[in-house]
Amino acid sequence: MVCADGRNFVSLTTSKYDLISTGVLTPYRAGVSRLYTIEHFQHAWERLKPGGLLAVWIPIRQISLQDLKTVTRTLQEVTGPVSLWLDGYYLALIATGKAPLWRLAEIFDRAKSPTMLSALQAAALSRPHELLALFWAGPERLRAFSRQALIHTEDRPVIEFRTPRLGSRLNSLTQAEEILEALLPLREPISSVFSATGTSANALTQAHASRMLFQQGLVAKCRDRHERAYSLFAKAVELNPSGDGARQEICAYELLRGQLRLGEGETGLAAKAFHAAARAYPRSIHAKTGLAILAERSGARFLAAQHWRDALAVDPFNQVLREQAARFSDIPPPER
Repeated sequence: MVCADGRNFVSLTTSKYDLISTGVLTPYRAGVSRLYTIEHFQHAWERLKPGGLLAVWIPIRQISLQDLKTVTRTLQEVTGPVSLWLDGYYLALIATGKAPLWRLAEIFDRAKSPTMLSALQAAALSRPHELLALFWAGPERLRAFSRQALIHTEDRPVIEFRTPRLGSRLNSLTQAEEILEALLPLREPISSVFSATGTSANALTQAHASRMLFQQGLVAKCRDRHERAYSLFAKAVELNPSGDGARQEICAYELLRGQLRLGEGETGLAAKAFHAAARAYPRSIHAKTGLAILAERSGARFLAAQHWRDALAVDPFNQVLREQAARFSDIPPPER
């Protein structure tokens, strides 16, 4: 573990790495924007081992479309082929030494190791398909996408001056819609980067198609077309039941429905919505706490205790949940 300025460390170190990645930062902030310059990308690229990867994460609500193209072109100027991976409101540009054609069998074998299983679980990914399905676009389409963009340099840090002009659009769904709308046409078939046949390939193709529905649902949500958004998220889950992104969005809609019904005193409809939220995303703390509150109001203390304990099991260090669960310490947990 090294605590240092990332830009300076990469420019001065003589070590070589398998992976260099920028975190999810705010690209337009003074100083931070240096991590998106051609100089930094050049230094990082030179510090990679053969076969190493350079990853650049970008929150799409914190960058203009013009500057996203600038970062994409700047990275392509000094690295090997670049691919884009899209996950909701975040994307990653990943540079490799040569255009990859990964073999699913090798990836799935690696995913069986305890380390990889733990990493997937920590990222709320039930299987490697969900990670691989984030692939969105390859080098050729990204070059066409960014061909006319400026290069971001240390002596001409254009991102610092252009993206802030968005003003109130920054961090908004309006800004997310613009970026997502521009990215949707770039999407490529999953077969362009993954070589496989049989059941695994079919499952990955379904997961990839589900991600497209999910991203289209986010666009509809950004436009306040909530019925269409819900429908697209439901279709995404139907196509790929293990896809967490769409499940979380459905859960959020059901939670809102439940809160509205609860505020109107319609406890039966509120309970129905909270149960739907819990089914959509079983790890939702808000769904569990909503059910706990309803159980308390109805006098079902044993059921309320169970819901509070279930919520605490998801987030054991949450002080509020610990206090709520402690109120039912006189009720023994159910036998397993």
